[in-house]
Amino acid sequence: NARQIGGMNEPGLFADGNGLYLRIDQTGSKRWVYIYYRGAKRREMGLGSALTVKLAEARSMAEDARRVTRAGGDPIEDRRIANAPVVDQTFSVVAAALMDDLEKGWKSPKQRPQWEASLNQHAARIMTMDVAKVDTEAVLSALRPIWTKNPETASRLRGRIERIIDAATARGLRSGENPARWRGHLSILLTSAKKQRGHHAAMHYGAVPDFLTALARRNSISAAALRFLILTAARSGEVRGATWEEIDGDVWVVPAERMKAGREHHVPLTDAAL
Repeated sequence: NARQIGGMNEPGLFADGNGLYLRIDQTGSKRWVYIYYRGAKRREMGLGSALTVKLAEARSMAEDARRVTRAGGDPIEDRRIANAPVVDQTFSVVAAALMDDLEKGWKSPKQRPQWEASLNQHAARIMTMDVAKVDTEAVLSALRPIWTKNPETASRLRGRIERIIDAATARGLRSGENPARWRGHLSILLTSAKKQRGHHAAMHYGAVPDFLTALARRNSISAAALRFLILTAARSGEVRGATWEEIDGDVWVVPAERMKAGREHHVPLTDAAL
């Protein structure tokens, strides 16, 4: 009873009944615990210090825990969930968190703005939804307006939505099938997008000398950059990012971080290029 507790000082575990115990530590501290089993595993749930939690209150707390165990639940897990910090499950928040992680491995700084632009422009409604409530109809409402008109953008948007929802599932924020999955799901509801194939129209190589002569008459940075690009067969991004520090005599050393392949590239420079 309550009066006995004050005089109890011997370390040990003292039963009150039905799984409720008073545990006295070697230091003399006293606390209430509820002991139960999940299958063959013994679990001990702390109910608070005996200094602040009275016996009647401990019995009431133990009874609440017993109701959970009788129903097949786990009172420790229920308490953990109840005390867990509230996580913002808005699709836009989950998307931003995923992009924070992915952009560390992206080579181009343009990738995040491209993700954000496509999602904000074509999936504005989804961006405001709870990620756990995004369903097939929501995904279709974003894809249908652009599916045949702009198939490349639509395909990328679908892939980005799918990846964000997969990330939400991995974080335990939703469960079930991914409504943006293509194979065996959206492939049944949408026609296959016609991909735009082929190269851009190119100038015939025989016309390039006259074109270079015409470019030389133009006194502008862009014209000079285009001449340099033609003479070095480099990518436009490599040319636009070139600095004097990269020119070593008659060799242009493009650093690895600006190369698509991620390896330092040496370009021999002709007199015209120099």
